[in-house]
Amino acid sequence: MPAKVLLRSGWQTVNIGDVAHSPRTLRAFQHAAPDAELVFWPRVLGEREREMFRRHFPDVQVVDGALDEAGRPDTAELAHAWDTADVLVHGSGPGPVCRADLRAWQRESERPSGFFGITVDPWEAPEPATLDEQAVMIDTLPESYLGAERDVFDHSAFMYCRDSLSARFLRRQNVASPVLGFGPDATLVHDRHDEDAASDVSAAYGLREGDFLCVLPRLRFTPYHRIPEKGVAARPENWRRDAVNALHTEADMLPLRAAITAWVRDGGGQVLICPEMIHEVEVGERYLAHGYPPDVQRHVHHLDRYWELTEAAAVYARAAGVLSAECHSPLLAAVCGTPALYLRQPTDTIKGQMYPDLGMPMVELERDGTPAVLSWLRELCERPDDLRADTVRAQQRARSLIEEMARSVAATV
Repeated sequence: MPAKVLLRSGWQTVNIGDVAHSPRTLRAFQHAAPDAELVFWPRVLGEREREMFRRHFPDVQVVDGALDEAGRPDTAELAHAWDTADVLVHGSGPGPVCRADLRAWQRESERPSGFFGITVDPWEAPEPATLDEQAVMIDTLPESYLGAERDVFDHSAFMYCRDSLSARFLRRQNVASPVLGFGPDATLVHDRHDEDAASDVSAAYGLREGDFLCVLPRLRFTPYHRIPEKGVAARPENWRRDAVNALHTEADMLPLRAAITAWVRDGGGQVLICPEMIHEVEVGERYLAHGYPPDVQRHVHHLDRYWELTEAAAVYARAAGVLSAECHSPLLAAVCGTPALYLRQPTDTIKGQMYPDLGMPMVELERDGTPAVLSWLRELCERPDDLRADTVRAQQRARSLIEEMARSVAATV
C-alpha cells in the first residue's frame, strides 16, 4: 500500500521563504515517492496561498484544524487525516514549531513521525556571533543542556536538520532519534513560477532578463509586533530588539548600497529592491531606494508591495543575481540557477550554516562586510557563467539529498 503522508507545515504567510517550505516539501515527496498520498495540514494559510495550492497541487488535500487539550483533532477533516495517515512529517522551518502536535502523535500511536529539515538553535534569545563562533559555543554546552524539545526529538523516527550546526548540537546532546543528520531546507526543490507576473514586473520597471540585480534588506530582528497580520503584542523584549535595529540598520545597509552603486556603474544594469518579508517593503523604501548620485539613482527601482512566492521565484529566475540579507531568497534563486549571495547578520540564527554546507556563497556582515560583497559582485560581472554553474551544482546536490530524505521517510511506514 502507498504511504499516506500528513505534512504539518505552513508557519506564516508574511514571509515568502516560510510560504515556500510547504509546496517544496510536497514537491519533494511527489518526485521521490510518487505513489504516496499527500495531505497538507497548515498552521497558517492565507487565501492567496490557498489558491496557489489549489492551482499547483490539485491532488493534495488541505485539512484545517488544530489539536484540543486532549491532543485530539478538533475538526472532522483533520481527525480523518490524523487517524488514517501512516507518517506525520514536520516540514522545514526555523525550529520545531509544532513539536506539541508531533508529541501528541507519538503518545497516541506507534506510527512514525519526524522533522524534515529544521534548525535547532541552542539559544532562547539570539546570541550575536559568527557561525564559527556559534560552533565554539555549541561545543561547550553540557550534554544535559537540551530542554523541552528532547522528548519529541528522542521519539522521532527521523530528525533531519537543515544545517550541520543543528545536527552537531543534537548529536552532542545525545538525541536518540535513529536517523539524525543533515537534510537541506526543502525550499531548494520548488519549480513553480508565475511567468505572467514576472513579465508585468519586468515591464513596470524596465528590467531586461539577465541584466538586473535583486537586492533584499533585513533588520537584525524581525519586528513581529509591528506586523498587523501576526497579531503579536509588544513586550519589553520587542522594544529591546527595536533599539538594536535602530542602532545598526543604517550601517547594515551600507554593503547593500555599495553593491547597488557598483552594479550600476560597473555593469550598467538595473536594480530591483524587493522584500522577502512583508515589512521589508517599507525597509527597502526607507534605507535602500533613495539617496544615490543621479547616474545611479535612475537605475534603482523599488517594488512597493509584498509579493507572492511564485512571482518572486519567476523574477529571481530572470535576474543576473540576487543579493540578500534574508536567508531564503538566495535559495529561491538557486532553484533557478541564478547566482546569489546571502549576507548574514550576527543576530541571525545558525540556519546560515546551510550555505557552507551546500557550497553556496555567504558573507558574515560584521566580519567580512562590504569588501566581501563587492568581491562577489565583481565575480558576478566578470564570470557569470561560472557562478551560474556553481549554483546549479549546489542546487542539484541539495535536491538529490532532499528527495533521498523523502524516499527514506516514505519507507519508514
